[in-house]
Amino acid sequence: MIGTLTSNVRDQQPFVDIFSTPELESPWKQQYQSAQELFNRKEFREALQAIDQSIAIDSLPASQYFLEGKIFEALGQTRQAYQAYYKAKDYDGLRFRASEDLNRRIERMTEQDGVTTVPVKETFEAHSANGIPGSSLILEHLHPNLDGYKLMAKTFADAIVEKNYLGTATHKNLPDSLWENQIAITEIDREVASLRIRFLKSGWPFTDHAPPAMEEFDTNLNDILNSYAQQFWKNEITWEKMHVQAGQYYVRQKDWQKAELEYRALVQATPMNYAPYEFLSRLLIQQNKIDEAKELLLELIEINPTPHAYKVVGSIYLKRKKVAQAVSYLEKAVRWTPDDYQAQYHLAQGYTLLGRYEEAWRAIQVVLQLNEDYQKARELASFIKTAREKESLPGDQPPGSVLDPGQ
Repeated sequence: MIGTLTSNVRDQQPFVDIFSTPELESPWKQQYQSAQELFNRKEFREALQAIDQSIAIDSLPASQYFLEGKIFEALGQTRQAYQAYYKAKDYDGLRFRASEDLNRRIERMTEQDGVTTVPVKETFEAHSANGIPGSSLILEHLHPNLDGYKLMAKTFADAIVEKNYLGTATHKNLPDSLWENQIAITEIDREVASLRIRFLKSGWPFTDHAPPAMEEFDTNLNDILNSYAQQFWKNEITWEKMHVQAGQYYVRQKDWQKAELEYRALVQATPMNYAPYEFLSRLLIQQNKIDEAKELLLELIEINPTPHAYKVVGSIYLKRKKVAQAVSYLEKAVRWTPDDYQAQYHLAQGYTLLGRYEEAWRAIQVVLQLNEDYQKARELASFIKTAREKESLPGDQPPGSVLDPGQ
């Protein structure tokens, strides 16, 4: 598979103008400047006539075709604008962007057996204003932004499905939201991208000089998130540390939704690391998203089980009155951390509700050894003691909030 090539033709002026002879440069620049001034005054038809005159002086400089494209677009003549923008790109003296003859070669490769051409350029055009790719999908001269990369990936995926390269697709045309939610990108990642692009554009070939040293570059540090982005950009902290700091900042601001996004990004990017799962589960519970927290921790248990995950899942099942399931998870939690008196207390609750009073008694004794002032544990211990003596039925309920795992 090979994709056609796309680049920023609408919003990236040519880098270098080339002249037929050195003698033509000065009169061409004078005429081009006249056309530019007319365009700036929105005298578009007069500007177009001026561009025709500059082309008559020298047909090689690329900048005149770029300006011609802008004039045509302003006049609503999108087909002519399209042609002018692409001509400007192809005439650019600095060959950073692939010329259209390469796309024609790529398209001819489809004639060969076993070669599939993926219409990346055509798809970018279909998703761009007036069919002319620009900064809405491309960061600078040719690298796609996040939306551009998603579009490129989808274009290749559609071609793979269409050709059955991975077998017959069982589900086609699923909504993009199913996979877009899995992309671990947040506002601070976008800030880093913006910082890198601004730094890139501060030097050649976007300017006529080298970029400044990193420590001298104006990063516009107007808030704490910008400072985290700069620290990562300068390799002072890791990507994970940047997101942790951003998540902690949002927690301090009580912006739970943005904090949640930061920890979800960490979960997606570092699935073997248990810490972001546990942080995220606490945030979800704090927002009363109990079922989401449970599913998240069940996922963690499959990948990298922790006593916290077992305890919280068991406590949720206990609160949902799924006592047998609760006990199964809580037993695993206390096996790992026998000195966790809360997990031991929840386990004692579960044993009590199942009528397993001997096990409940042992668990509640551990709780009282760890925290003798725990009043709820004292109440539960009293009930268990009486139940053992009277051989109470499993349906008897102890006093207090035995079903509340938060107690």
